[in-house]
Amino acid sequence: MSAGYEPPGKAYREFDPLRFPPCECEDCRRRAALESQPLPPTDPVPAPEQPRYVRCPMLGCGRLHPALPDDPG
Repeated sequence: MSAGYEPPGKAYREFDPLRFPPCECEDCRRRAALESQPLPPTDPVPAPEQPRYVRCPMLGCGRLHPALPDDPG
């Protein structure tokens, strides 16, 4: 493997802390300050209820149809 090899899909400008450890420059200190701040909590967004489908029991049909609302299962 050559010394300048970059794996496919990884951009040159992508920051890799193991390859380029932070130093005392203003940019690294700013980045460290941003990364040390906790992320704001996010409330889960309720998803709309999806219709349930069941396999048709009629011989020869076998398609999926929406389940009846009173179906327990």
